[in-house]
Amino acid sequence: MSEEELVFLDMMYKESRQRKNELQYEIVWLAVVDTEDEKKFAELQLRMPWYTLRRPILRDAATERYIKEKWGFAKKPMIVSLDPVAKVVSENAFHMMLIWGNLAYPFTTTKEEELWSKQAWNRDFVLGAILPEFAKWVSDSSNSFDRSEGIFYLFDLEITLLVI
Repeated sequence: MSEEELVFLDMMYKESRQRKNELQYEIVWLAVVDTEDEKKFAELQLRMPWYTLRRPILRDAATERYIKEKWGFAKKPMIVSLDPVAKVVSENAFHMMLIWGNLAYPFTTTKEEELWSKQAWNRDFVLGAILPEFAKWVSDSSNSFDRSEGIFYLFDLEITLLVI
């Protein structure tokens, strides 16, 4: 898990604790790590305020195989969202969490479809997700930005999408 992924999840989790009456979810980190990554796991675990599961006695080879084969887990972190009866409601909810934050709660594919149906794909939405300061920059009348121009050039920009 990268530093950015950890910071983002920590922010989401802390907000959910502040709004516990309306955001009733828990995060459980099921670490699938190689034995050489044990030190990194221990360091990450200390920084996580949510539940973690690593002890092999609580996780067997069949479970790991299922996670890799059915959910497509490779090496990149992912978030699988379960409902109160442990039914999978999203096989990877992290992308919707990145875009919508806790507005996407309860992190189901139905909720994601509802949010997308209300969202217009415009320059403010797209560039605002990449460059959060974009809206302020565009609204600043002291810059020479031509608001009638609909073309943007993005180059030499590395965008990291977080998948948990």
